[in-house]
Amino acid sequence: MQYRKKSALTEATQWFQHGDHSQVQNLPPPDPYQEIPENPYCPDCGNLMPRHGFLDGVNGEEIVCPGDYIVIDRQGLPYRLSRGEFESQYERYVRPPKHEPVSISDLEERKQRRTRHEIP
Repeated sequence: MQYRKKSALTEATQWFQHGDHSQVQNLPPPDPYQEIPENPYCPDCGNLMPRHGFLDGVNGEEIVCPGDYIVIDRQGLPYRLSRGEFESQYERYVRPPKHEPVSISDLEERKQRRTRHEIP
């Protein structure tokens, strides 16, 4: 999908689960030697940590929460924006409709027919 930031057009994908964006990977498995945190929930969004993704992008390694947007910058590199940040800065881009040819007056139409059928 395409979104527009005031005067610029950018590519972005809203991420909800694994497979929504090719740059987001599964979180690495916990280190068995590292202490397991008591709270298995994300402090930012409140979802369980296994529902999150991992993005190695412009800002380094980041945790991606469900609902975050993955934005592609001008160099083609991905970065994460939370849903609130993204929706406050961007709006959906809708291509303008293609216009049908405007009908011409009867006089103009007769003039065009005459010029097409004239033989020099």
